[in-house]
Amino acid sequence: KRRNRGTSQWADCESCVPFGAMQAAGEALAGHLEGLSVFLLPLAADQTRKESVLLQLQTAAGRWSNAATEVVDADLAASSCEAVVAMIRLLNDGKESLPWAARCASYACSFLALARTVQAFEEVRDGLVPGQVVTISGLQSEAGARLNGLQGIVQRFHAQSGRYIVALNTEDPPSEWKKVRALNLIPVIDESAAQSMAVEFARECGRACLEVVADVFDDLLVEMHEEGDIDEALSVFLHAQLATAMWEALVCCMRDGGAQLRGSALLELCGDDATVCSLLARHLFSAHVTVQVLPLPDDEKSQAVRRTLALQESFARAYCGLYRPDVLWSGEDPGDAGIAALQEALDAHILRFSSSAVQLGVLVAFVDAVDFHVSWAAFGAAPGICPVPLALPVLLFRLVCTVLVPGKSTEEAGTVRRHFLLLAPAFLSACESFVALAVARLTAKETTDDVLLASQAML
Repeated sequence: KRRNRGTSQWADCESCVPFGAMQAAGEALAGHLEGLSVFLLPLAADQTRKESVLLQLQTAAGRWSNAATEVVDADLAASSCEAVVAMIRLLNDGKESLPWAARCASYACSFLALARTVQAFEEVRDGLVPGQVVTISGLQSEAGARLNGLQGIVQRFHAQSGRYIVALNTEDPPSEWKKVRALNLIPVIDESAAQSMAVEFARECGRACLEVVADVFDDLLVEMHEEGDIDEALSVFLHAQLATAMWEALVCCMRDGGAQLRGSALLELCGDDATVCSLLARHLFSAHVTVQVLPLPDDEKSQAVRRTLALQESFARAYCGLYRPDVLWSGEDPGDAGIAALQEALDAHILRFSSSAVQLGVLVAFVDAVDFHVSWAAFGAAPGICPVPLALPVLLFRLVCTVLVPGKSTEEAGTVRRHFLLLAPAFLSACESFVALAVARLTAKETTDDVLLASQAML
């Protein structure tokens, strides 16, 4: 397993799959792609289109099942991306024919397949990135044959068709650019930069995929809010599963430092809507419910738990970033406003999000997530099998302090503070559990000074 020495503290856990830290096994990705075909059967959609998407999924799955002997090249990655994006678009167009529970499951599977596909792009060594010089070769049609031997410059990846858009001349307008499959493009590759090129290739393909399904993200966030009246236990499970898959796909597609998605990106994803942000937060902070409920073998459960821990940690960083000043004035110049006016605007911003968090139960879910992280670390089958979870406990208490700092003396602000104070026993219990784990690890000399710094930050 190839580890990513990135920002996530879980990157050193043997069973963790942190955002492209290792190549997804070909057989596993093939299983994801084959699994998507199950959701096509009851879908009310054009039969020809369904058959086309099914063929794309089966072809990609077949190639990935032979990944041990077949080179993971740009064409395989691009065709896999094309198949998954086509599936998501087809699901969205025919969604009215499926009940909400089936839609949640199908979308969750689709977004998970998208995340795994984009992760696999990092293994590609002939990936194409914008600005790269390529030579067109092997086109068979009469019009295409005239292009063979010509050089061009890659502009971007086109996720819907699985092709690359190439400009034959720098002065050509976009209308004259060509869409060409990777197997018909011969790139000029610098072997010394192959690894960095692969990462850039994964980033570009991921962003192209995200652009195509962005509207699906928006619709699903709204639908999860509107479908909250189904059976509560089932709703928690389905929405947590779907939200987790959506967030993993988003993180994998963005590729900017793995777990380093900022609050501004989350706010943009949610359309600057505090309610949508809070709903997504509640669902993701409940993600551990899915691994607690599902009957999995020990090794699979361990891997699923570590994936959930990493996803919750990355989301908590983005969510708590919503309360920071840089999100309020992201890309904007506050101008000549005085300190008092800026503070008033910040207080109103914090109150808007904290009030929504109170109404939708985000804090309770956040505390439960912290308890799960601490409990899992304490439960480790062997001493030190999991690092002491530092991120979630510290972020929770920073959030509490941010909200409780004296601000506006309004009825709404008073309601928020009372809610936070009513949760004081739960906050203190989480703190006590964390400190007990930290003391045990320090006594056994199995941890670092980071734990002491985290404890100090919490207190």
